[in-house]
Amino acid sequence: MRPIFAAAPLCLALAIALGATVAGTAAQKVVLYYFYGTGCVNCAKTQPIVEQLAYKYRTRGLTLQSYEVWYNTNNRALLLRLAQERGKSVQGVPIVIIGRDVYMGVKSISEIERRINTYLK
Repeated sequence: MRPIFAAAPLCLALAIALGATVAGTAAQKVVLYYFYGTGCVNCAKTQPIVEQLAYKYRTRGLTLQSYEVWYNTNNRALLLRLAQERGKSVQGVPIVIIGRDVYMGVKSISEIERRINTYLK
């Protein structure tokens, strides 16, 4: 009878681990990075679009992470690193990064919904 009780914690741990793995893969997580500058007119135009998209796709696994880069050097360093990893140079804000794609400026940001759907499939 003792071996059954000794194995119970192992079985419980295994069940929890398997449950966490299954739950973790249920919804794909996609991060949409939004970089902006405080006082930037074009950023003010694009921010509501980005926030609406993040809200619309939140239940499908999209997460919005916003970073102010004009006055925050750590955020600017993050932007430069992410852009460089994707083979892009930063020329200004607003910028959206999703997956391997970098969208710069007002016109390109309004086109990202297509890519969001691609990444969330």
